[in-house]
Amino acid sequence: GLPKGFLLKNCKKFWLWHLPPIVKTSSAFGCLRAGMLFWTHHADSGTASPGSLVHTIGSQIFREMSSLLLGVSEDKSFVSNIVGVSGRFLITSASLIGFRIYQRLSWRTSELGTFSSVKEDERYQDEELLTKAWNKASEQGWPRDPVECDDFAEGLGGGAVVMQPRPGFCGMATLNSTLRSFGGILAGGTAPYLKLHAYPRYVTLEEMVKLVKRVISGRVPHEKSIWESGGGNPIESMQVIGGGKNGFASLEQLKAALRQLSHPTQPARIMAIYHRSPLFFCSSGKTLQSKLSCFPMVHWSPVIAYLEDKDLVLVMDVNHLYGSKGYLLPTKRFYDSVNTRDCFNGNYHGLVLLRPPPPHPRAEL
Repeated sequence: GLPKGFLLKNCKKFWLWHLPPIVKTSSAFGCLRAGMLFWTHHADSGTASPGSLVHTIGSQIFREMSSLLLGVSEDKSFVSNIVGVSGRFLITSASLIGFRIYQRLSWRTSELGTFSSVKEDERYQDEELLTKAWNKASEQGWPRDPVECDDFAEGLGGGAVVMQPRPGFCGMATLNSTLRSFGGILAGGTAPYLKLHAYPRYVTLEEMVKLVKRVISGRVPHEKSIWESGGGNPIESMQVIGGGKNGFASLEQLKAALRQLSHPTQPARIMAIYHRSPLFFCSSGKTLQSKLSCFPMVHWSPVIAYLEDKDLVLVMDVNHLYGSKGYLLPTKRFYDSVNTRDCFNGNYHGLVLLRPPPPHPRAEL
C-alpha cells in the first residue's frame, strides 16, 4: 500500500541518497584548500599546531559544502545568497527527481507491459477453488476468519490473518498474520502481535528481513526471541527466495518455494512482496501515464496455499478491499508480479519463508 504524503515524507531519505557523494566531494576540496591555506599562513610563521590545522580544515570543508550544496558564498549579499539557495534547491530537486524517474524506468521489469487484469480470470475468486485452497491452508494453521482492526493492540483476538489498518502497513499486517499462524497465546487468551513500524511507507524486502531476524532470534543461543517472549510459538528458520540484484533464477525456483507450504514435517509460511501493477493495472486500456503512476504500488501479503494440480496460488491479501478470503493467481502471473524491482533501491522483490521447528520424536516406552 502507498500512504498519503508518500513523496513528502520520503523527501528526507530521497536527499540523503545523494548527500554522501556531495559530502565526499566537498570534504576532498575542503581538505585540499585547507592544506594550502595552512601551509601558506602557518608554516612560514611557525604558528602551526594540530588545533589550528583542525580548525582550518573544518572551516574550509564547511565553506565547500555550503558552496556545493546551497550555493552560499561569503562574497555575496544576504539576499543574493537566499536567492541562490532557493534556485539551487529547485534546480537540484528537479534534477534528482528527473534522474530517479529515468533510473526507475531503466529498472522496469513487467510494470509497463500489457496484461489482462487477473480479476478477469474466472478462477480469481472461484468459491469451489477457494474452499479447496483454504482447506489446505487450514491444515497448516491458517484460520478462515481474518481480523480487521484500526491498530495492532491488545485484545486483537485469536485469528491469524490481520488486515492492514491503513495504507503503508501491509508489511506489518503480513508479518503479524504469518507469525500468528504458527500459534501461541497471551495470558488474556488473545494471540500475540507486533506493533506498527515507524516507516511512512511499506517496508522493503531488506528491511523486512532485518525486522524478522530481530523478532524471531534470541540475542544469545537458547534465549527466547521477542516473539516467543510475547507468547508466540518458536520459528526455526528464515529463508529469502529471489530479491537482490538478480531476482529469481527461473519460474521453477518460485514453484519449488511454493511446494514448501506443504512440507510434511515443517510446512513453511511465505510472505511475498510483489507489485500490483502487472496483476491489476496493466490492461490494454491503460495509458503509459497511468502505468507510471502505479510504480510505487508495492504490496506485502501472505501466500498461504499452492494448488499445484491447478497451477494456482492463494494470496491472502491484507487489504480488505480485495476480499476476506484472498484470491487465486496463476503461478506465472504471480511470478511476474514478484519478480519486479523496488522503486527505492532497484533490488528485486521476493519471498520470505519461515519454518517451524521439526516435530519432537516420540519417546520410546
